[in-house]
Amino acid sequence: MKGRASTARTTCLIGLGSNLGARESNLRFAIGRIRRLPKTTLVATSSFYRTKAVGPGRQPDYFNAAARIRTGLSPMGLLIELKRIEALRGRKSGKRWRPRVLDCDLLFYGREKLRRRFITVPHPRALGRAFVLAPLCDLGAGWVPPVSPRLSVGARLVLLSRRPRTAKAPDGERDRLIRSLCRSRENVRVAP
Repeated sequence: MKGRASTARTTCLIGLGSNLGARESNLRFAIGRIRRLPKTTLVATSSFYRTKAVGPGRQPDYFNAAARIRTGLSPMGLLIELKRIEALRGRKSGKRWRPRVLDCDLLFYGREKLRRRFITVPHPRALGRAFVLAPLCDLGAGWVPPVSPRLSVGARLVLLSRRPRTAKAPDGERDRLIRSLCRSRENVRVAP
């Protein structure tokens, strides 16, 4: 349709994290800013999850969450807006694995697969991290990401829990806890 602006919207998933300052407030700030992005509708948000920091050294625990949006922004346009939200909250770019006031990651942009200099979607490490998968289960444990193998986020979380290096609870108990994350948020929920 020549001359008309596109109204097409792509469903995207965004991962949020904070382990410095007022962590819950930082996540709420990000959600509020995402809600106001141009050409974008905030569809749903997960609960906030308290998780251990990943990487070297001792760091404060993270609060993690996820958001589902529908947007008319391009993948790069959305990434730029997410980085702007981080900067508004005081995030400084720097070394990997550092503590951060706010982290806003573009996890999935529809079913697209992009690998460019500044953007890779799906996020290359998202589906191997429980702190990403648990909030995604809130948004739909049965959702199947556009990657191989074709497993739902709920199934991926259960499988991730069975890796020997993540075993911290007695056999069986760990699996029950992980499965319950996909059914009930009450086990690790810290805020609505």
